[in-house]
Amino acid sequence: MAVSIDVNDPQTSQSESAATLRTIVELVRRITHADVASVVSFSVADKTITWRAVSGFRAHAIDDTQTLVQPITSELARRAANADSVLVLEGIGVRDELPADEFPVHTAEGIRDLAVAPLKAGDQTLGGLVAGYRTPHHFTAEEKKLLQDLAELAALALDNARLLETTSKSQAGMAGLINSALDAVISVDAEQRVMLFNPAAERMFGCAAMEALGSSLDRFIPMRFWDQRRDHIENFGQMGVTARRMGAMGALSGVRANGEEFPIEASISHSEVDGQRLFTVILRDITERRGAEDALRQSEERYRELFENANDIMYTLDLEGNVTSINKAGERLSGYSREELMKMNLSELLLPHSVQSSREMLERKLSGQERTNYEIQIKSKDGRVLMLEISSRLVTKNGETVGVQGIARDITERRRAEDALRASEKRAWRGKQIWEETFDAIGEGILVYDRRMRIVRCNMRTAEMMEMQPAEVIGLSFTDAFARLFGKQAAGYYLAKERETPAAFEVRTESGRRNLVSIFSVEEPDGDSISVVTLNDVTRLSEVQEQLGRSRRLASVGQLAAGVAHEINNPLAAITTCAEATMRDLRQDSETQALAESHQWNYYLEEIVRQSLRCKEITRGLLDLTRQRQAQRAKCDINLITRQCAKVALQRAGSAVEFAIELDQDIGEVASDAAMLRQILDNLLSNAIDALGENEGKIHVLTKRDGDRLMIEVADTGCGIPADSLARIFDPFFSLKGPGKGYGLGLAICSTLAESLGAAISVESKEGKGSRFRLWIPRRAPEE
Repeated sequence: MAVSIDVNDPQTSQSESAATLRTIVELVRRITHADVASVVSFSVADKTITWRAVSGFRAHAIDDTQTLVQPITSELARRAANADSVLVLEGIGVRDELPADEFPVHTAEGIRDLAVAPLKAGDQTLGGLVAGYRTPHHFTAEEKKLLQDLAELAALALDNARLLETTSKSQAGMAGLINSALDAVISVDAEQRVMLFNPAAERMFGCAAMEALGSSLDRFIPMRFWDQRRDHIENFGQMGVTARRMGAMGALSGVRANGEEFPIEASISHSEVDGQRLFTVILRDITERRGAEDALRQSEERYRELFENANDIMYTLDLEGNVTSINKAGERLSGYSREELMKMNLSELLLPHSVQSSREMLERKLSGQERTNYEIQIKSKDGRVLMLEISSRLVTKNGETVGVQGIARDITERRRAEDALRASEKRAWRGKQIWEETFDAIGEGILVYDRRMRIVRCNMRTAEMMEMQPAEVIGLSFTDAFARLFGKQAAGYYLAKERETPAAFEVRTESGRRNLVSIFSVEEPDGDSISVVTLNDVTRLSEVQEQLGRSRRLASVGQLAAGVAHEINNPLAAITTCAEATMRDLRQDSETQALAESHQWNYYLEEIVRQSLRCKEITRGLLDLTRQRQAQRAKCDINLITRQCAKVALQRAGSAVEFAIELDQDIGEVASDAAMLRQILDNLLSNAIDALGENEGKIHVLTKRDGDRLMIEVADTGCGIPADSLARIFDPFFSLKGPGKGYGLGLAICSTLAESLGAAISVESKEGKGSRFRLWIPRRAPEE
């Protein structure tokens, strides 16, 4: 006879209950003329409210296959769950205390007033019967009484459905439990024939249930245990107990369908079904557990071997710090025998400061920190001090902390090496810091770029030249940095791919500053290479060299001028005198004058006089240029001299030229040669006017104090000076004004006069933008 478990069909129960609830809500609508009616249930466990049956709903489709479930946090659910009688809610969405968002379902249905009759089952509220109206409605006492009566019927139907569902679930759960059990469940009758054989039994014995049912239990037990098994079951049936726990039957064995024998553990119980006694055995295959137990024993043996032979100290302590176990490494490092250590407290081995550390770590572990790592120092039996790194955890027994287990590693040598390494790193860091400070303090610009021509290093001077911060320069391409320093045209010329970049070359900035650029490669230890670029501003050096060259050239010109000036001036005087005498003779009578005019003799003679006078001016300029005049320093008002010279220049300039004069009133008086200063300023202002030509423009005259120097600046917005001509503008006879407009001696004379004053002239110019000349005058006391 096979045993089966009958399970009620929950679907049938639910359908019957749903039909009853639908009848009730339809009855509510017909009797009360409500616009909508519904039955809702509450689930405290799930904290949800479910609409079980509805009538009159428009916005929601709810039936047996589709229910509406919402959280039980709504105001309707809260009030209905706590109500003992019919609850009336009038003015939903109209009154402040009944906001629409608290009643989302009824608001969607357009309900304004509603009444809720609680569905009670004993003291428990199962749900509510709800009648609602879309227009204002006053609920009468008769309607409330009718709603309460129908609510009792609905509560009965809802409670019956719930009980049927619970019973069905319980029966289904029992069947599911047996079928899903991991252990084999076998029931046999008094003759020990199999009546129940669950899926786990099928898997365990490799036998289908249909094949096992009705057969003797002997087929699943080794033959040598048949008599023992029969006696055990018969004796168990005669005892007063109904069950015996797992393992109480001792070591057992089972036989699979393929004849394989395996260890099992069993529990047994007996019961009666329809007057028939049944014995139910729960069997557990302990093959894996036996293997695990064997592996555990082997692991324990390996652990003991590892414990004893480990290089690190392994130990246990009680909560007082007494040593309860320790391995051979502890004996070797401490110098004490195991017997001696087992009688010692940890504090007897620790140095005083480590005792406190150990106590603090224990308190941290006891406060909840599972594992702590710290360092302590111990003193060995022979007096050596050892540094140990500790990793420990608490040992618990039956839920109570009983001690500490730890591993201690000797890090004495490692600590010495770390200290030495830190000292070395500190020295290296200090060396690096000194190098970086020196690198940034170097007056020359330095750039370092890699194989991809990306800048990897930049000193402060280079960043200043680029008007950036060093960190902003890092990562730029060298080409972009070069273009920022010297202009895109220079970058395109010197760094062109088809052109081999020289190791050293001179390049000008757009402002006219001259820089010597040197590039050389450095091989790194890893085989990679970098390129180092130095940027040396040689403007001042070049100016000194050019000034020296000019001085040499001027010396040569001076020797020439001194040698030929007399020889040239005497013939020029004779030529001029003769030409002037001839012109006087020609004008004495009208006939001769008419003849001279017809042959343009007067014009020719006047041109001879003009050109002779021009030759005298050239020789006088050469003498001024080469003559080493001694500056006569006296007290000078720089602002007054500058204003006077600018006023004279203003008279010469056309109306299209705008003059701006900005004088620093804090300059005061200085010792200098006023005549030389006027001559220099007259030349600079004359050149500025010539640079503007017939065009509109502006000349800006500025004085300023700069430390121990005074600066007079003459700037114009004229044609500017080409970059390739800047180096030659102070050379004698070099002029950009064109034929007949200048001798090329003005700036050369200015440079000579500036040298006599101990001053200097600098120039900045950009073609098409204008030029700026600065005269730097040293501040000196007047001569006594």
